[in-house]
Amino acid sequence: MWVAEALKDGFENSILATNTIDLEDLNRDFDLSARATARPCDAECALSKLSGLRGALRMTTPRVMRRLKWSRGKPPNVAQFVRQWRAFAELFSELRGARSKIRFCRYVIGGRRNTRGSHGEELLLEFKRAKLCCGRGAGELYSYIEVFLEDDYQIARMALDERSGVILDVGANIGVFSLSAAKRFPAAAIYALEPNPGPYRRLVRNVELNAATNVNPVNLAAWSTCGVVGFSDGRGTGTAHVVGNGALTVEAVSLDDFCARNAIQRIGLLKIDVEGAEVEVLEGARQMLALTEWLVVECHSAALASKVDAILYARGFSKVSERRVPEGGGVLRFRKEDIPC
Repeated sequence: MWVAEALKDGFENSILATNTIDLEDLNRDFDLSARATARPCDAECALSKLSGLRGALRMTTPRVMRRLKWSRGKPPNVAQFVRQWRAFAELFSELRGARSKIRFCRYVIGGRRNTRGSHGEELLLEFKRAKLCCGRGAGELYSYIEVFLEDDYQIARMALDERSGVILDVGANIGVFSLSAAKRFPAAAIYALEPNPGPYRRLVRNVELNAATNVNPVNLAAWSTCGVVGFSDGRGTGTAHVVGNGALTVEAVSLDDFCARNAIQRIGLLKIDVEGAEVEVLEGARQMLALTEWLVVECHSAALASKVDAILYARGFSKVSERRVPEGGGVLRFRKEDIPC
């Protein structure tokens, strides 16, 4: 989980993106500028050099650490720095092709200097398990580690009843969970709900890039009732959430109403990650919770996790597993076995 937390606010907020490190020296260390402008015939050479980047990181880290300076009277956060290097290596090892690796390295080392205030700018990367279009500076890459590398949701361990052919991805962001579910359950109809315009656009693009024909993007927020709600995109799109008075307004729907509109009579898997509005989403699914087989909820505090536990225990769910983080929240997995036919 430490890898996902290190990426939660995006690489643009890392120590690499501040003035505590000499970025020009870093660029010289890895010669990224020269590689990025290489002629097509130099691509093989660039790939050969990039394939050894992990070794270069291990050799260069002590030099970078010596360059860390005290900022505003505070010592540098060395633990965070180390976590972010490790997260970088995890993602880098998953990339395919020289082009994706060069783009990724320039994005990380360039940091906020190239991405400030530009959630609308996009980066296309080809990973081993999915092709992803993500927003620059939007903190959207962490979900790849959570879903594919750390297996936070553990959907590979789930088996859906043949009658439970519908999956709801509530808080889909750019669609990483939906893409994983599409591979695990190719016969299921997957509805990916994402209200934020930027991530929704990238969600649609990622569904197309990965030919995930069973994923249906839906530009709606899940809430306790239907109507228009305020929305804040936070520090990055991964922390966007419904608020009373937000900079944006989005259309919201209760899950009971959404299922009625789409003739959904049974839910095989309901995943909820809505940055603090999990209770409101569950309140809007009073009828469909009785017809849901698996439910996975990501909570960001111990208090919220306790509320979710209470609601779902009262609805007849049993907790299968949980993955907690030091702050007290985490990913909670529930199952309901006595579903009416």
